[in-house]
Amino acid sequence: MLDAAKEGQPHAVQYLIQQGADKDGVDSWGRTALYYGCLKGHYGCLKFHRDVAQVLLDAGAAIDKGDNYGWTPLIGAAYHGHLDVVRLLLDRGADTGKRNNLGNTAMSLAKQRNQAAVVQLLESHRR
Repeated sequence: MLDAAKEGQPHAVQYLIQQGADKDGVDSWGRTALYYGCLKGHYGCLKFHRDVAQVLLDAGAAIDKGDNYGWTPLIGAAYHGHLDVVRLLLDRGADTGKRNNLGNTAMSLAKQRNQAAVVQLLESHRR
C-alpha cells in the first residue's frame, strides 16, 4: 500500500483497499499511505498523488495521523506547496491547528517556505 501511494498509483491503492490492506498502516517513520499520497507529488505527477489521497480518504483513512515527528498529511502538503492536495484535505476536515514535534503548523511552514497560495487557502479555513 505504501509503495503504491508513493508511486502515485490510485488504482493499485483502490485494489489493495478492496483486498483488505490496512489503509492506515505505517512504515518505520510512522508515515501512512495518505501521508505519501499527499506529500510525494514532487516525485511524479501531482494529479495522481491527489487521486491517491482521495481514494484513501474515501476509504476512511485517518486524515490527521502524524508520523513519528508529528508531520500530518496537511503539514507535509502545505510545506511542499501542493495547493490542490491542501484544498482536498481542508475540504475533508483536516485539522489546521495540528503541530509537528517542533511546534510547527501547516500555516507556519507554508509561510516559512513562501507558499503564498497555500497560506491564503489555510487562512480561509482557520478553525
